[in-house]
Amino acid sequence: PQPTPPPNILSLKFISLISTLKLNLKP
Repeated sequence: PQPTPPPNILSLKFISLISTLKLNLKP
């Protein structure tokens, strides 16, 4: 197994985090 996750997974996690933050900011 790779010691570090591929960029694709990192991007997906980042996008998910941003999406969640945006949803939380909405009333």
